[in-house]
Amino acid sequence: MDILVIKQQLREAMRTLRGNIPEEDRLQQSIAACQLATYECIEPLRRKSGRKQLTICSYLPFRDEPDTLPLIRHCWAQGDTVLAPRVDPLSRNFELHEISRESDIEQGTWGIPEPKEDAPMWEPGRGSIDFVLVPGLAFDRHGGRIGYGGGYYDRFLQKINNFTYQNSPELAKPLLGAIVLTGQLIDHIPMEEHDYYMDMLFTSTHVIYTDKGCECNGTV
Repeated sequence: MDILVIKQQLREAMRTLRGNIPEEDRLQQSIAACQLATYECIEPLRRKSGRKQLTICSYLPFRDEPDTLPLIRHCWAQGDTVLAPRVDPLSRNFELHEISRESDIEQGTWGIPEPKEDAPMWEPGRGSIDFVLVPGLAFDRHGGRIGYGGGYYDRFLQKINNFTYQNSPELAKPLLGAIVLTGQLIDHIPMEEHDYYMDMLFTSTHVIYTDKGCECNGTV
């Protein structure tokens, strides 16, 4: 069967599965996963970098996606730069804007929460991103991910990597992580050449350090 057909069938099945998770259960899982991401990734990154403030990129939760605000609020409290995507529906790309408080967020394209238009825009030349929290419908232990089919994050990550390799090789690539709710971790995700693997997966109970992502092996 064609890989695109397989991926579309998987998307439909995982949308249904995630939509059936009770809201309160999803919120509790999100809070626990954000705590793990904070203390097993963000804070170790801070210590390793020797910098008091990091630059973090996170999606803003929509409908039945895992809630990322607990992690975002922690980063705000530490003085970190927090970036979030603002979608351009015509170009099918997104730009990153800095958000410093919840009032910087508005309902945007397709009702998805996003930074206000006047929020400061971020470009790769402004420095490196330390960590990106990526949305998805399903994941596997290799770091494979199935997204929503729009390719927004693949194009964004390619843009970041192209800039790093061509202009600022001294900048490290960001760690890529994802929150995984009950049922979202499956045996195998069919991956294409342009797809990106996650480095770390955060469930409500533990962290999975993937074998095709970074070589952090639990040490970040």
